Amino acid sequence: MLRGISPHSAVEMHAHRQSGHGTQSTSATVNQGRKFGTWTCFFMLLELVESQREGIGQRRSAAFFRAVADGIPMPRVAWQLYFRAARLLRFGTATVSLMFALQRLSRARMSLPTKLDRKAVTVLITGAGGQIGYSLIFAIARGELLGKDQPVNLHLAEVEAAMPKLRAVVMELEDCACPLLHKVVATCDDVDAFAGVDVALLVGARPRTPDMERKDLLAVNARIFERAGALLDSVASKDVKVVVVGNPANTNALIAAEHAPSIPKENFTALTRLDQNRATGAIAKRLGVSPADVKGAIIWGNHSTTQFPDVSSATVDGKPVPEAVGDEGWLRGAFTSLVQNRGKEVIEARGGAGSAASAAHAIIEHTRDWLLGSDGATVSMGVYTSAAVGGSYGIPPGLVFSLPLRTYRGGRYEVVEGLPVSEYARSRLAVTQTELLEERSKALTTTPESGAGGGGAGVEVA
Repeated sequence: MLRGISPHSAVEMHAHRQSGHGTQSTSATVNQGRKFGTWTCFFMLLELVESQREGIGQRRSAAFFRAVADGIPMPRVAWQLYFRAARLLRFGTATVSLMFALQRLSRARMSLPTKLDRKAVTVLITGAGGQIGYSLIFAIARGELLGKDQPVNLHLAEVEAAMPKLRAVVMELEDCACPLLHKVVATCDDVDAFAGVDVALLVGARPRTPDMERKDLLAVNARIFERAGALLDSVASKDVKVVVVGNPANTNALIAAEHAPSIPKENFTALTRLDQNRATGAIAKRLGVSPADVKGAIIWGNHSTTQFPDVSSATVDGKPVPEAVGDEGWLRGAFTSLVQNRGKEVIEARGGAGSAASAAHAIIEHTRDWLLGSDGATVSMGVYTSAAVGGSYGIPPGLVFSLPLRTYRGGRYEVVEGLPVSEYARSRLAVTQTELLEERSKALTTTPESGAGGGGAGVEVA
């Protein structure tokens, strides 16, 4: 074993080699930079092997080597080798300061808004082998998520038992030869799955079984989303945009956000677009019009049977929906119940399988509008509340609560303020708010972690 050689020595060796060579072309400089990165990481690996005595954990070592990959130019094969080594070995104290310096470098990489239309955007799908994942994967590869000119990389995560099915999906992707699809990573290794992702679609979750109470489902999925949050915090892009689909979606999004302290809370959202689409479709069917004619349906609160589908400010062909329907009893009764319980109805009709195609369609719409902008239209998303987000409607801070929003390119959004809220509506908001507060209280008391791909192909979406 070579001793007395450090990453600093590698820099000196590189500088010595390049002295006296005069002015170089851009391509030569890039190639030499890559060689420098290779030498640097080679000696980092030697130091890593020799200083195993004191460690800081596999998760931090994985984050370190991901930072090396982002901060120092080097061939992909080289950093993959060291990334693997970091998961087997522990860092010595001599390397810790270098680790933090390189992690800071990783935070300065290209942001998602800058990547749009220029660089490949890396999209993660957990539970990718399930029915929702199957619908999502090909839609994203065709450009439906981020546009027909936006190249993408796909990271597909599954539990080990579902990997044969996922490998078959990858074969189909290869057979499609989609021009926008640059790279596919299909894995049951959650660190590899989350590494460097720009958009995380967290579909995988434990489905609720007939003998399972809601509190049990909360506890199981809390562990899955604690792990997901920690992975996002450690190895994903610091500008990552997260869409949580696995139920209970709002509280799972909250858990993931709380376990990713370096990522802004507004980067975490929960899917309620499926509920908005259900409300829009129900009104269109009732009035015998196209869903495109119905504008401004809103979902307040939790993605559960306490949600409040609100069409009091919606219009159909420019006419207020309540006026067009002309039946307040139906809007407060059958309509509300239909939207709240549609997921259960679909599960029963499909013999136990949850919404798949409609869920995937809603995920695409949610993410596309969030990242590319809603063009002034009002959309519903579960977002992290604060005094500025939801406070004007009396929603307490620290929840993931579905609100009416307008979204702007790059992932920015704002709450649609000043909508009329009747006493009846306030009573419905109070019910769904109470449920979310109870879920938060129960879920944030769990501590053990489990794999972030948990739930896999068996995920249920109501």
